[in-house]
Amino acid sequence: MIKKQSVAIVVFFALLSASLMSPATGIDYTTAPSGLTSLQARLAESIVGIDCQGKIGVGFAGNFAITDELKNSGTYSILVSNKNYLEKCFYRGQQEVKLYKSTSTYKGETWGSSAQNSEDFASLHTVLALPTQTLYGNTFPEVGWRVTIAAYVPNFGLKWINSKIYTSNEKDFTFLLETADPILVNGGIVFDNSGTFIGLATNVNNNVAGYTRMVGAPLQCEPTNQTGQGITLCNSGNKRVDRTAIWTTRTGGTTTPPGSTPTSTAKPASTELTDAISAAQKALNAYRASVADCNSFTSDLEESMHNFGIAQSFLEKCNTNDPKADALQGKLSAINKNSAATSTLISQLNGYVDQANTYAEEADATNAELQDAEPELIALADQILVLTDLLVANQESWDSLANRLAGIPKSITTMIYKNSNYKKLSSLIADIEKAQAQIDTKVASLANISNLVQLKSAVSSTRTFTQQFSGYQQFDSILSLTEKLIPPYVCVKGSVISVLPKTGKCAKGSAKISTS
Repeated sequence: MIKKQSVAIVVFFALLSASLMSPATGIDYTTAPSGLTSLQARLAESIVGIDCQGKIGVGFAGNFAITDELKNSGTYSILVSNKNYLEKCFYRGQQEVKLYKSTSTYKGETWGSSAQNSEDFASLHTVLALPTQTLYGNTFPEVGWRVTIAAYVPNFGLKWINSKIYTSNEKDFTFLLETADPILVNGGIVFDNSGTFIGLATNVNNNVAGYTRMVGAPLQCEPTNQTGQGITLCNSGNKRVDRTAIWTTRTGGTTTPPGSTPTSTAKPASTELTDAISAAQKALNAYRASVADCNSFTSDLEESMHNFGIAQSFLEKCNTNDPKADALQGKLSAINKNSAATSTLISQLNGYVDQANTYAEEADATNAELQDAEPELIALADQILVLTDLLVANQESWDSLANRLAGIPKSITTMIYKNSNYKKLSSLIADIEKAQAQIDTKVASLANISNLVQLKSAVSSTRTFTQQFSGYQQFDSILSLTEKLIPPYVCVKGSVISVLPKTGKCAKGSAKISTS
C-alpha cells in the first residue's frame, strides 16, 4: 500500500487539532437515554456513508480545526472512519471516495491513517460542510456502559445498533461490545449515551465470537514522542497531550486533564434551534453540491474546448458566491447549539437558509447557462483549433517541400523558385509567425467572454477573423501545383544529381531515385 508519506501527514496533522470536553455530570452511562431517537438524529447530521471502490463504511465529521488554507483547497469537513475497508483508496492516484448523505452523493479524499493496522483509524477530507462532533471526551468508558453504534448499510442508509461494553483493556484502549451484528463488517462509530464519540467498532483483530472489538478514541491521537502514528494532534486546552492523557476521569469523578478548563453540563439543545441550524447547513451543502456539479461540467467543457483559456470569465462563474457562502458558514458555525431558541435567532437562521438557497439557485442557473452555451463555446474553440492546426500543417508541408527540392538538380530548383505558386507559398511561410501571433491575440481577447450575448458576438467576429487566413487555407492546393514541377525521379551518382533522361534510364553508374 502506498499512502501519503508520513512526513507530509504529520505536517498536516498540525491542522487537525481538537480540545477535550469536560465530563458531563449526573449521567447514568449504564442505561439508555430517554431521548435516544433524538440523540441519534442529532448525531446523524454529522455522519456519512463512505464508498471505497464498492466497500461501504461510515464516518463522521470531527471538530478538527479547518483553516482558511484548507478551505481554499476545498476542505470544509474532516471525517473520521475505519482504515481497514479504505485500504485500496490509499493507493497513489486512488484517494477519491464517494460520500453518501441523504439521497445525494459527494466526493471525498483519503488523507491520514493509523500506522498500526490494529488501531484502525483513518481521516478523509471533503468539500461537504457538516455539523461536527467532539473527537473525544475525557471520561474513561467502563464495563456496563450503554453505547449506540452508527453503521452504513448499502441501499438502506444509516443504521443504529444499541449495545453495551462487555469488557475493556485499559492498557491499550480496546474494548469488546456485546454485539456481533454483520452490518459492522466495515466498522462503525461508537457513541456513549451522552452522544460523545468513544471509539470505532472494528473487525481488525476481532477474535472473540459473538462480540465486536472497539478501538478507543485516544488511539486516533499522535503520540507525543512519535510521528506518523495517528491521525490527530490531540490537545488539552492549548497544550499538546499524549493519547494516555485523554481519558483521565472516571464516572462520577472530577479529575480533569492538565491545561483543560471544566465546563458546566450542556443544556439539551432546543429541537427548534437544531432543526433551524440543520436546515441552514443543508442549504449550504446544497450550494456546495451545485458548485461541485458546475465545476465538474466546466472541467469537462474546458477539455472539449482544447484548454485554450477561452471564456474564462464565463467558466469561473460557478464559484462567484463562494466568499459569501464561506462567510455564511462562519456565522452558522459560531452559533451555540445550546442557545435559547429566540424568535430573533430562528429568524436569523431562516435568513441564512434563504441566502444559501439563493446562492444554490444562482449556481444552478450558471450551470444551466453554461450548458446552453456549450455548443457555441465548443464551436468557437474549434475555429481557433482549425487555424492553429492549419498553420502547423502548412509549416510541416513547407519543410517537406524543402527536403524534396534539396534532392533534385539545381537547374530545376532555380526554375521552381521563380514560379509564382512557389513565391506565394514562400510569402505565406515568411508571415506564419505573424499569423500565429494574431491568433494568440485573438484567443486572449476571447478569455473575457462572460455571458451568452458576448459569446454570440465572439463567434461572429471570429468567423470574420478566420477569413484573413484564406491564403493558409489554400496552401495545400498551391503546394500541389508547385509539386507538379518536381520530376518524379532523378539520377544520382555520388553527390551529383542529374535529370532522368527521356528513356527513363540513368547512365551507367548512376542510380534512379524517387523524389517523393
